[in-house]
Formats: sequence, C-alpha cells, structure tokens
Amino acid sequence: MIDQQVTARDGNINRGLSVFSLGGWNDDDSSYIQRYISGGLTYKGPFDARPQDEIGWGLAYAKVNDDYNDYQRAVARAGNTPLPSQGEEYDTELYYSIHLANWFKLRPNLQYVVHPGGNSDTDNAWVAGASVLATF
Repeated sequence: MIDQQVTARDGNINRGLSVFSLGGWNDDDSSYIQRYISGGLTYKGPFDARPQDEIGWGLAYAKVNDDYNDYQRAVARAGNTPLPSQGEEYDTELYYSIHLANWFKLRPNLQYVVHPGGNSDTDNAWVAGASVLATF
C-alpha cells in the first residue's frame, strides 16, 4: 500500500492532495481473488469554509481466479445449479466526506461498476451509497 501526500495548501500539511495505491497478488491454488489493484486521489480541505472535509476519487480492478471458474463450470456440467463464470471487475468511485464534528463524519459516494461480480453478462451498474464514521 502506498499513500503519499504530495501538496500542502498554503503551507498547512493537514490540507492538500494525496495519491494512493493498493495491490495484492494471491496464491493461484487457494484464493478466490487472484489479483486486486486500486489507486486514486484524495484532497483534504478543499474549501476554506470546510478545512476538514475531504473529496476523493479512485479506480479498482479485481480478477477472479481461473481455477475458481473451472470449478464453477464443472458444477454446472454435473447438472447442479449453474453458476455464472466470473472474470474481471472494474470500479470507480467518487466521494465527499463531510466533517460534521470531531467525532462524526458523513461520506456519500457514487460508484460505477463494470462487470459486477466479475460477470461480463451482467449489466454495468451505478451505485449510490453513504457511510458514517462515528468515534466515541
């Protein structure tokens, strides 16, 4: 994992642009997800009136293990409940984190998912969500 702040706003190191990346390569013989890679940008303190808010954008890629797909096809051939073949999924997300109090943040987000669940037969999807961070 890499997370590096690359700018400071008006000399304030608590505000500015950061870049991040995360990747994982797993054992082909035992893992469901073979590869995962993500990266993106975050900006803390985008507005003078909201110095503790954050905006971010990211991309992600996940590859389902081919051995898992072979298993799924074998189950389908044996006459059991057929399972869809899974391959690659691509995601992008945009969020805005609203700092409402030192102990409370609200983070609405919008995602676009290409091949949800790694299934290329499934329509791409827009997903709206939100998360809450409360620290006591």
